[in-house]
Order: sequence, then structure tokens, then C-alpha cells
Amino acid sequence: MSADPPVAPPAGGRGDSPPPGLEHIRALIAAAGRSAHYEVVSLVGSGGIGAVYKAVDTRLARPVAIKALHGAQLLDTRGAARLRAEALAAASLDHPYICKIYELVDTGSEPLIVMEFVEGETLAAVLARGVPSIEATVRVAIEIAEGLAAAHAHGLVHRDVKPANVVITTHGHVKLLDFGLALADPTAGETRIAPPLSDAFAGTPHYMAPEQAAGRPVTARADLFSFGVVLFECLSGRLPFRGSNAYDYVRRIQSDPPIRLDRIAPAVPADLARLVDACLEKVPADRPASAGEVVAELRRIAGGLSSSGIGGNAETAGAVRRRTHVQRWLWAGALGAMAIALAWIAGRDANPAPVWMHRPFVTTSAEEFESRISPDAQWVSFISSAAGLTELKVRRVDGGDAQRVATSDGTVVSQVWSPDGARIAYVVRQASASRLVVVPAFFGGTPVASVAMAAGSAPFKLLRWIGHIVYVQVSDARGRSLWKVDLDAGTFQPVSAAWRVDGTPEEFDVRPADGRVVFSMAIAGQEDLWTANLDGSSMRRVTNDQFFERHPIWAGRDDTVIYQTNRSGQVDLWETSLSSGRSSPLTSSPTVELPDSTSPDGRLVSFQQTSQAAHLWIVDGAAGRQVTDDALRDSSPSVARDGARVVFQRNPAVTREGNESLDAVLFTGAIQRGQPVAAPRALTDGFAPIVSPDGRRIAYHRMAPDGAHAAVFVLDLSSDQKTQVSSTGRVPGYATFPSDWTEPHVAWAPDGAALFVIDESQGWVVRRYVIGASAPDAPLAQADAQEVFHGLSVSPDGRWLALLVSRRGASFARLIDLEQRASRDVRLEGSGSTFMRGWLADSQGVVVVRSRVVHEDRSADVDVLVVRPPDTADVVLRLAGVFGPTTRLDGAARAIYATVVEAGVHNVVEYPLKGGRGRKMTDNRLAGVTFAGLAPLPDGTLLASRAEQKNDIWLMAMAGR
Repeated sequence: MSADPPVAPPAGGRGDSPPPGLEHIRALIAAAGRSAHYEVVSLVGSGGIGAVYKAVDTRLARPVAIKALHGAQLLDTRGAARLRAEALAAASLDHPYICKIYELVDTGSEPLIVMEFVEGETLAAVLARGVPSIEATVRVAIEIAEGLAAAHAHGLVHRDVKPANVVITTHGHVKLLDFGLALADPTAGETRIAPPLSDAFAGTPHYMAPEQAAGRPVTARADLFSFGVVLFECLSGRLPFRGSNAYDYVRRIQSDPPIRLDRIAPAVPADLARLVDACLEKVPADRPASAGEVVAELRRIAGGLSSSGIGGNAETAGAVRRRTHVQRWLWAGALGAMAIALAWIAGRDANPAPVWMHRPFVTTSAEEFESRISPDAQWVSFISSAAGLTELKVRRVDGGDAQRVATSDGTVVSQVWSPDGARIAYVVRQASASRLVVVPAFFGGTPVASVAMAAGSAPFKLLRWIGHIVYVQVSDARGRSLWKVDLDAGTFQPVSAAWRVDGTPEEFDVRPADGRVVFSMAIAGQEDLWTANLDGSSMRRVTNDQFFERHPIWAGRDDTVIYQTNRSGQVDLWETSLSSGRSSPLTSSPTVELPDSTSPDGRLVSFQQTSQAAHLWIVDGAAGRQVTDDALRDSSPSVARDGARVVFQRNPAVTREGNESLDAVLFTGAIQRGQPVAAPRALTDGFAPIVSPDGRRIAYHRMAPDGAHAAVFVLDLSSDQKTQVSSTGRVPGYATFPSDWTEPHVAWAPDGAALFVIDESQGWVVRRYVIGASAPDAPLAQADAQEVFHGLSVSPDGRWLALLVSRRGASFARLIDLEQRASRDVRLEGSGSTFMRGWLADSQGVVVVRSRVVHEDRSADVDVLVVRPPDTADVVLRLAGVFGPTTRLDGAARAIYATVVEAGVHNVVEYPLKGGRGRKMTDNRLAGVTFAGLAPLPDGTLLASRAEQKNDIWLMAMAGR
């Protein structure tokens, strides 16, 4: 039976270089002198920040595992600190169910951990094969809980309890792995370790306790929540909360009750289901008091299983059969791991399952995506975006400089190799048209062939070049479909349009050997993998579970498919054999991975790794200071008039596809110049918050039940009382990277006593809601059938309400005199996007930003206008390279702030409304860094969300390649 290779504690995080080579590790050990008795044998696996090697302790004649950092991590003191913290945390524990730490080797330059070599397979791999028996689950759960009890007794909270960190050994017992995130329990007194402060918020989203997901301090009871999730998954085969993605899942952990275990797994005994429910309580104090208490309850439940005949009795033949069933599950795969160990001892090459090694391939500050491995597996082509340009490049697999492939004018959006590796086909977008162009692979230049694609600017993704056909994935308003380009005939035709399907096909790939198509398809919100012939016949469902499976590609080995899924609790790459049904993870990282291509023999895989972090910063000239620090994305700050209170939203990291729920967790906290936001407090789920001028309330949005509108709420910050103002509000527009709400659709009166809302209950209307009233007032403005409202602002003196109106392709600013109930429309010249940006301090005009020319990098040349009652509009500034959604007025309404782009780099610039030279507010020199959510503070500084996004190309090679 094939099985996972021997497992040692995996590293977490993200690496920027390949794992150190065997000779390098051997040299380090030799340099350490007293540790020279370790003989390094092989690389076992590579994680985010480190790699694990198998070695022999020649003094004691036993196998050990040695953990080392990736090269790039050595430049980051946090990586070394975390490795030492892991060693110190686990070394303080001596328990049969916890992986033992033997030694922390100080080589003088790079720390190494020597630890127990654990033979077996992870619980995650076991669960990938199916749900185990109740008896087996209880037995494993007892041992996990006993290991946690031992850690908690030493004052440690593991913080990352999940199936991937639990190994079922060859002896059928549990080993808890990876204490790299362990923290001291603040309720447990002194402890002997102190991990890096930058890791104060970490873990795997789908297994986090609510308090951990919110970034609050955690105790041992946070581990009990994670344990409850693992137990729920073992009993039912699914996670206890629903969620469309990692962030949506985390949000539901904090707000929704878990799925009823008795409804999806009715065979689970009631007392076991009650224990799971107790572990999953939202409030830590409502969970079991300790892991020891959980152990006692599980042992009582195990006894009940035996007496009821479910588990049997040692004296009965039935019990022997049942015990054999339990042991069969516990030993499944462990026998394969034992075979590996025996083969190593005997010097044979057993290799029953592939071992994959990961290394970054291209990790510049620019975005790299859409990688393709050449047919001879010697080159990788990819698209690179730098300085606002996209270029097609090729680079050798074994390293060296990337070479630019000369392409036609326009934007290269996709590419693929010819079967003989001599040519590359790429799609270039020019104005509103796109073409498929074929050029020599290593030079480019003059096209060998050129075929017009469908009219319009629909996104195209080249999948495979088979014979004279290039298969293309097309995205349009109806979804994604499979097309083909016949290079001989010069035609572009649909393939999947005639398929008879019950759902919505998404991502495709075509197998060169026989034209079999693998694709993902959503049915009733559930995304699974399917296969079919090119004509849509012989359709077969490959997966059928509550997780999503997306972006499948043929692996090049038999009938194996590689794809993206969240079945391990985070977004990773997995592979599945269509014939055997065997599934196993290929990556395990807090970043997002997307498979791109494989070599023809399937032993080399290229994939994208995307990560984004965002924190609030105070910006003042070239200086800046970070004021929030957490593992999620802090954005959209809104500041009270006195600058004492800030409200912001905490989102997940954004993938290249922007695949996230709108709803975030809203936080509030006190802000002081240059200091961290004081004691940020979670408020509620929502997005696009706006704090009232007096700082007493916030208006915020949540998606309405119809999924098309935004419900508008008001939250009193002193009483936490929520009042729904509207269920049919307009969803504010949203721009990504810089990530910002394009404009508000609610506006506070200057005294905070009323809120103005754009509503769509009976056509577009504007209503006023007076705080404390039972319902909003009658409409202040009513759109006709040709009009759409967007953007609101109230003048400082409370007399004027300004809103933007789109009518038959033209834009107007409507100025409403709230005293006279009269209005006047002022036409805004031009045809670009328009953003309402607020009133001048004297209430004599409202500032509007209007795009004139939009560039390829999504920046624009804009006009800044002042619209004055009753009917004038004057251009006061013309700015170039500005991201319109980020523009904001300063507190005194004398200048406008904007994020601008120059040579591919983003910075914040302040422009006086009366003209004159702009003042640079930031000194950023890194591509991939940007600023949004600009919120002026009373002292003239600026609060902003600083985001850093990286999309890199990584390679994954099968050991022995």
C-alpha cells in the first residue's frame, strides 16, 4: 500500500529560496563540532520557512530529523526566532504523544533543530481517504487531548491544532507536531518560552478559535476549540462551519452556530456530539475547563462504546474483529511508511509514494504569473508585470537570468508552448481587440501566425497546444467556456457551448494524450471536479464534498489531476488519481497557491504563490509608522473629527482573483500619533464603515439577503445597539490594489444626529434617517427611470447635500438645498468615472474627482473639480497617474491626497487645491506596495492602509528528478 513518506514537523510561513542542499547542512553540522555525530541522509520535505532532513545519530544508532531554515529566512530575524521558539517550546515537553526535541544546534550562523524522526502519516492524509470509525476517532482523540493537556500543564498554547499537525505513527499512536506557533498561556503563570511578538496572531483559519481569529489573547481553551473542529471533521468528514472561502469561514466561526453534528452524522453517540458542541462554544469560558477534563470525558465515552457492543470486549471474537478494524485504520499508510524506513536501512529504493520538493523560481517585487514548463522540462515561460508593463519571459529551470521574448505592442495576457518547444503562442490585447500570436520561443519578434480572437476584451487563457489546435479558456459575462484556435484554418470556435450540464463550468484543462477535459463546475454553490470528452460525452464527477476544488490541470502522470482546494483548512494544492481516488496535499502554506503547468512526465510542476498583507500606518512626509499588526488585512479606516477614534475593517488576504466575501470584521480603537492603535475591539461583521463626526456611532454595510443590495446599519459604540436603516442600499464600488471603496453611499450630518442613505427600494432615492427614529424620512431626491445615484456628501454647515447622478451616459452633480428642499443639477464634462470627495470648509463648493484617461496599470489622469451652488463647476487641478478611488480631501479641505504611480511604484502625494507643487507623503520604492483608505488626521498627518502584494512563481519537483 502506498503512503505518505515519514513525516517530521513541518514549517509554516513562506520561503524565498530553495531548501539548503545536503552538503550545506553537512558542512554546518561539521562546523558545529560537538554535533558532528549526525550523518545527514536525505531531504524529507520542504515547508514555508524551513526544510526537514533525515539523518542518523551515529552515537546512538537511531534515525533523527533535522530542521533548517530556507536561506532567505536567515535574513529575517523572525524566522530564526521562531525556529528557536519551536525548539524551546517542544523541548520543555516530554510526552509520548508529542514529537521530542533532542537538541538545538548553534552552528554560529544558522540554527538547526534535531528532533525525533516520526514514521507514519498525518491525520489530514487519513481523512483524505474517508471518515474513520467512531471507535478509531475516539482513540485518536484521547491521545491528542492527552498531548494537549501535557502542553497546557507547561503553560503552552499550541495555537495550530489541525489534522496536518497530527501524525498517526507506525505503532498506531499519535504524535503532535509543530510547536512553532506555541505561546505562553497568560493564565498559566510563568513559562520557559517566548515566541516572536510578530507571531502573536497566527494559525490556520479553519481551525482557529473565535478569539484567535479576532486577534485577541488566547488561552489553552483556544486549543480546545481547534480540537473540537478536528474531532467534528473526523466524525463527519466535513468542517463544522460553512464558508465560501477562508475569510468567510473565519467570519462564520465568530458569528454562526456550528452545523448540527447529529444531522450530518446521526450515528455519533449523543454524549460525544455534546462534547464536540462544548468544545465549539464561542465564549472560551463555556468550553471544557481543561484538556484533562476532555480526556476524562472521552475515556468515559470510549467505555460506553465498548459496553454497548460498538467497540466490543477483549474476550469476544466480535471485539477482536472490531479492534482489528480500528487498528487497520490506524495502521493504514503506516505500513507504507515502515516500508520506506526498512528500505532505507537495507539500502534499497522502495519509494512507494512521491516526495515533492518546493523552491521559489521567480520572486521579484513585480508580479509574475501564468507560468508554462517547456516540453523538454528545461525552460519555464512566464508573464512578468513591472513598471506598469507586462512582458513575456523565459528562464532555465536550473537558474540563470530570465530572457525577454519580443512581443507585439499591447498587453500579453496568456501564453503556451508548442508541442516541439520551438514556438510560443501568446494572446495580446490591443485596445478592444485581442489576437493569438505565434513567435519563435527564444526570440519572439515577427509572428509565425496570427489569429483574431472574439470581438471585445474578454479575458483569454491559453491551456494547451495539441497538434495544430490551441485550446483556450474564455471568460465573459456568462462565465467561462472552452474554445479552440485552429492554427491551420485560422479559426476561433467554441468547444463547450453545446455541453449538457446542470451547473456552471469554470476552469478547464485538456489532456494531450486523448483530449479528455478536466474542469471545475459549481452546482448549487458546491464546486467539484469533473471530466468529459471534448464533445461533452462521458461526463464524470471526480469530487463531491463541501470543499471547493478549482483550477485543475492534468499532472502528466497517468490520470492524476492537480488542483486548488480548501479541504485542508486553507487554500493549498492537492493531487487526486482518478482511477484509485487517492488524494494527497502537495503544499501547506498560509499563502494561496494556483497550479499553472506540469512537465510531460509530471515530475515538475510550476505554480503561483500569492500573498498580501495590509496594516494601518500613520504617514507624514517620508516618515511612516505602522500602528496595527495582525495576520489579516486592515483597511478602510474612518476617523472621527477629533482624531481620537478610528474604525476599520479586517479582511483576509486578497488573491489575484479577488476571491473573498465583502463582509469583514469591523474594529475600533483609540489612535495616538506614532503609537499602535490602542486595544482594537471587534464590533460586528460589515464593510465600508464610516464613523460619525462626533465619534459616537458608525454607519456600515452588510450584504442584504437578496445578494444584490447592501443593508445599512447604525451601531452605537457606547451601547453596541444596532439599528438597520435600509435593506436595499447600493453596494459601494470596490477597487483592488489599491484596495478601496470607490465612494460612500451614506453620509453623516455634521452633528452626527442624522444619516443620509442612497436607497433602491422604489427606484433610486435618497433618504434621511434621524438617530432614534423608527424609520427614515420621506425621500429627499427621487431618480427618474434613466438615472442612477451614487456618492453623497453633506456640507459642513448642514445646508447642502451633494450627490452624483448618472443619466444616459452623462454625469451630473446634484446640489440639494436641505432648507429650501430645492435642487439643481450641474453637468460634469467628460465620460470617465466620477468620485464625490467632500465639501470645502466654508460650504461654498463640493470637490469631485473625474477620470479622463485610464492607463493599463489602472491609474488614470484625472480632473479635480469644485462644484459650487447653484450651478458652476470649475477644474482646479489636473493630475496624472492617480488611482481615483484613493483620492481624499484633507481635514481642512485645502488639499487632496491621492495614491499615484510612477515607474511602477506607488506613493501618496498631497496636492494643494489652489495649485502648486505636490508634496510626497511616502517614500516607497518597492513595486507591489501600495496605499489606500487615506484618512486625514487633525494634526496634518494621514492614516492609511499600506498593503504589500506578491505573486511569485514556484517550482515543485518530484524527488529524484
